Amino acid sequence: MHPERISNQLICPICTQVLENPVQTPTDHLFCEDELIEWMSRSNEPLCPVSKEPLVPDSIKRPSRIILNMLSELERYCPNKSEGCDWVGENGHLGTHLAKCTMRPRQEMMDELKAKSDKIKLLKARCTKYEDQVKDLKSENEQLLHTVSICQRKLKVYDAFFKEEESDSGSSGTGAKADSKANDRREAGESALQKIMKLRELDSFRDDDGK
Repeated sequence: MHPERISNQLICPICTQVLENPVQTPTDHLFCEDELIEWMSRSNEPLCPVSKEPLVPDSIKRPSRIILNMLSELERYCPNKSEGCDWVGENGHLGTHLAKCTMRPRQEMMDELKAKSDKIKLLKARCTKYEDQVKDLKSENEQLLHTVSICQRKLKVYDAFFKEEESDSGSSGTGAKADSKANDRREAGESALQKIMKLRELDSFRDDDGK
């Protein structure tokens, strides 16, 4: 950037550099937002660095679009020029360039690498946590499926048993002839004792939770 080609209106009176994130006071003076905040934080009754008039935070606003466009179109060198970067471009594109500039100071790049490394560790920890949760859910699902299978087996036997009992009881009102037929069926099939033993055997089944 060539300072002699830049209007003084685009220079921050506090840091004397080109405005960054500019803000405008009621007296139409422009400052870098961070610089003005720092200036105001130093005093209980902040005054404008230029006019010395009291500053009220609510009265500070963004400058007009014309000012913002002028700043955006300024030609800038990369701040890392001393490190060997030869980028030159509009001020509005500087942020995009800096995000991928390979000539940044070593300490800055090391700090960024550390931040990314910490983020990767955090993501790995989260992945491990979720993988463990998935394993637990799979195990729980298998146990539930096993329990359902046992319940279904029990229900089949109970259902068959009670249907046969209902069939026998439904024929009890037909007199001696019906009783004789029911007795014949019991003698030909399972006795009541055998059915009870079957039910006891069924009740002895246990799922993995002991239920």
